[in-house]
Amino acid sequence: TVAHCNHIRLSIAYWTLGPDFCKNTPFAMQPSEVCVNGWSATKSLCARCLSHGIGVLIDLHAGPGGFGQDSHTGSTNGEADFWTSILNEDRATRCLIFIADEIARDPQLAGVIGLQICNEAIYNAPGMYGWYKDVVQTISKVRNDIPIYISDGWDIRRALNFSRMYNSVNEEATASCPVIVETHRYYCFDSEGTSRSPEQITERVGRNLWELNDSLSANVFDLKSAVAVYVGDYSMSLAPDTRSKTDAPLDRHEEVRRASGHAESKRWQEKAIGSAFWTLKRERQAGADWGFKEQVRDKSNLAPKWLFLSESEIREYVSVAEEVRGGLLGLAIQEHVEHWEKTMPQGQFEF
Repeated sequence: TVAHCNHIRLSIAYWTLGPDFCKNTPFAMQPSEVCVNGWSATKSLCARCLSHGIGVLIDLHAGPGGFGQDSHTGSTNGEADFWTSILNEDRATRCLIFIADEIARDPQLAGVIGLQICNEAIYNAPGMYGWYKDVVQTISKVRNDIPIYISDGWDIRRALNFSRMYNSVNEEATASCPVIVETHRYYCFDSEGTSRSPEQITERVGRNLWELNDSLSANVFDLKSAVAVYVGDYSMSLAPDTRSKTDAPLDRHEEVRRASGHAESKRWQEKAIGSAFWTLKRERQAGADWGFKEQVRDKSNLAPKWLFLSESEIREYVSVAEEVRGGLLGLAIQEHVEHWEKTMPQGQFEF
């Protein structure tokens, strides 16, 4: 209630689903027995979240062979072997079909708000969009109203253009799961972040997600399609090199750092459909910038204002909307009729 969270991004691995999904992988046989109850525990957690009004985005974070080069994406050899193995792709697809089927039929998963099919894919992964296409089409046959989240593969413009194909407003388009682009935003790893001051980082954050320009996110009926971005990973962490570049006096350093956090909160609320902080809680106090609890307590991470509305306020707004809806509908119809009566006085039209 303090953080006003309405969902979590729950990261799982292919081995979370149990021994049947670990065959012919490094987790086969005895290692797979460790997670024999992994999926039932996942479903139980989803049900607990739902009982508190919290949705869950299930994120297949670690895939067979590794979606990326870091160990948390599924492999410890430093290679993203997922993208060079048809067998690994088939294994992951089988995992995702199983999860989608479970979402469609198990009441414990009624609060699932989406399924992320891949996490932190390497840049320009071979065959990535072909696999994305196959997975979206296959899951759509199971249930076509499950929002599918895809990793942008560090190329958000390409991912956005891909997603448009599945978010069409054309009534003749084949029914498909909506596709949302998931992206990660950090300012503490590469030279783009470490070479700047905290103030420059804050300014840069304010221009982030510029890819969602009018050519992609204007009126969806004019564009015949829609796009959406979800910031699946971000933190308030600034590199030591960045912190050292501020001109602010020492007693204002925390204020400067907090301003960067406020800029992130504001920007994600303006441009994204949602966001997930990485992570909930760090074991080491030195990692406080990576802990959601700490950043909320510190007031560095701010929730959207609309999440502070009380139940009575929400009911009041709904009541007002219901009162004016009929009048607005009547006005729209009247203006439409008057337009065509002037444009084509002799025309015959039907509602």
